[in-house]
This record gives sequence, structure tokens and C-alpha cells, in this order.
Amino acid sequence: MRRSTSDHYCASAIAALCARAGVDRVIISPGSRSAPLVLAFHHQPEIECLTIIDERSAGFFALGSAMVTGRPVALICTSGSALLNYGPAIAEAAYQNVPLLILSADRPEELIDQGEGQAIRQTGLFGDLLRGSYTMPRKPIDDLARSFVDRQLNEALMKLTAPPPGPVHINFPFQEPLYGICEAGVAPRWIAREPVDHSLARLGWDMTEDLAGYERIIVLLGQGHPGPREQKQLARLAEMSQVVVLGEATSNLGIEKAITCLDRVLAGMPGT
Repeated sequence: MRRSTSDHYCASAIAALCARAGVDRVIISPGSRSAPLVLAFHHQPEIECLTIIDERSAGFFALGSAMVTGRPVALICTSGSALLNYGPAIAEAAYQNVPLLILSADRPEELIDQGEGQAIRQTGLFGDLLRGSYTMPRKPIDDLARSFVDRQLNEALMKLTAPPPGPVHINFPFQEPLYGICEAGVAPRWIAREPVDHSLARLGWDMTEDLAGYERIIVLLGQGHPGPREQKQLARLAEMSQVVVLGEATSNLGIEKAITCLDRVLAGMPGT
């Protein structure tokens, strides 16, 4: 039995490609104009759909989810000022290298600045906070147009997770009717990619060897997500008599001998 999806090609294509790219959670803030996106993701069984009414709350929920899992999370909102409410979460994602995919519905271009409700200029809203910004065609009508959509969506998903990962915005101008359903046709073209890991773990850096020759060592970790290899090396450092490992509350250190209550340590030091 063939799967159903939205009859707007751009919506069905991004849902299918997100499933291939490892985006397995989407946070939806309800609205009418975004119906094609909601329908497409609802019929994509590999992706969990959650609803949060307030866009600002949805943005931070998605940000936290992506930070905890290390996987990209998508956001869907309707047209107009709804998109602006993602701004704070997008800024956080940009500076913390968190893969956040923003999918905004929009009015057709000819309705912008014409007194229509929920119609603002949505392209370029977030400037250089984004790793990439795209606007899809309304309804690609031939193979060449659909090929262009496939290429743009693949590029957007690559930028989402390519070092350094971060937020990507794709804007979808939808023309009514919005609620049409059809059988899924030919799958959008998937451009395979090899994951690139520029972490210290991949580089094979051994902190213990480089630091062992020093008499007194303080290792201070700020906000981050050290992987299993980094955690293991930090644990070895913490066992060394000349080393103190300090971590801020947001460092996500899971090491028994690390000190993560820095404020209390500093408060107890003479002269502070």
C-alpha cells in the first residue's frame, strides 16, 4: 500500500528527505497556512510529531531536544509574525552549533505588502545567524522544477549538520487549497553524503600524553557535549595527582572526580 502525503510537492519532499537525513522529531505550532507541511510530516512514520502552541516555547524545546540527543530537530510554523518568535532559539542554536531546521509556511509572494493578514517579508529575517536560508517555489510543475527543489532541500540539510552545524531556514510559500492529500509519488532525489566528524575524538588527540609533563594543571570546561572518548580522557586526567578538572554546570561532565560546582569552590577560596 502506497503512503499518503500532501499534494504540495515541496512539503512532501522535505518530509521524505528529513527522514533520510536523520531528522526524527518535528515540533509543530498550529496554523492554517502550514497545513501542507503538517500533513506531509504526519504521514512520515519515521518522524515523531509533537505539538507546542507557542512558537517561542517550541523553539526552545526543539533547541533542548537537539542538544540532548545530538540530532537535528525541525520546527514548523504558520506564516507571519509566528516565525519571529523562533528568533531567540535560533540565536542560541547559531552560537552553540545546534542543528535546528526551521520550516515556515508563507503566503504567495504577490500577497506580501498588500494588506493581507499574517503576511510579512519572511526571507532574510535572521540574517547571518543562519547556516543557510532558502525559499521554495510555490508548486513546481515539471521535472526540472522538481529537480531544483530536490537539490535545494538536499543542500539545506547538508548545511544543517556540516561543521559547524547550526540553524537553517526553509520558507515555503503555499497557495490554496492547502489540505489536499495524494499518494506519494516518486521519492525526491537523495544526495548521499559521508558524515564528517571534526571532534577531538576523530582527530585522536590524547590529552593525557600532552599534559602529563606539567606539574600543576587546571582543566576548565565550559558549555559542551563531550563524547565518550573525551569523557574517558578527562576521567584519566582527573585521576592524576597534579590535575584538577573543573566544569561549569552546562559542561555535561559525567566524571566522578570533576568539580562542577564552581561557584561554591570559588566562594570558599581565600580573598574571593
